[in-house]
Amino acid sequence: MGKPVDDIRDRETLQKEYERIAGDIRGIETNNDKAVGLGLTVVGIGLAYGTKENLSYVFLFLPIALMGVFLYGTLQYHNLFWLGGYKRAVEEKINDLAGRTVVCWEALVQTRRGRVNVINVGLTTVYLGILVAITSISTSKVFAAFGLAFGVVFGLVEVTLAMLLLFGVRRMFRGYDEALAYGRKALLADIQQAESET
Repeated sequence: MGKPVDDIRDRETLQKEYERIAGDIRGIETNNDKAVGLGLTVVGIGLAYGTKENLSYVFLFLPIALMGVFLYGTLQYHNLFWLGGYKRAVEEKINDLAGRTVVCWEALVQTRRGRVNVINVGLTTVYLGILVAITSISTSKVFAAFGLAFGVVFGLVEVTLAMLLLFGVRRMFRGYDEALAYGRKALLADIQQAESET
């Protein structure tokens, strides 16, 4: 088969892959929003009920549940960043085969809009405030109800989960660049090889 026929097949395959990635991204975003919203609601209800009824054992679970919600969200956004990086590599390959720019969403997001902006920072600040408030209230209730020794163990569990969350967020932000580099290497390898031969 000749190169034009191969290019057409490649473009069709890449277009299907591009659409699949976009669908995966939308699905993850939708499910993550629902899960995090439900998790925050459950933690809020637990806080209100535990405070009203003076149920100390509820406060054992609130920070763990909240950090679990945030770890879940971090994992999902890690997956989104990987999909975004790979989607950009697919965009670049489609554009290369077309000989012009025909798709550029991920490039626009990365170079113009930015992955981190004032909206993200504001939302993260709110989430951090909720985490600090729930953790502080719960820790003081656990110390008061269960004593120093148990309170220290509980505090260590909270610190461990908080460190895992921080490492997860750090890892999450590297996902886009890693996926982009891998996608470029895999999808653009034949182009780079041809350029090096000339």
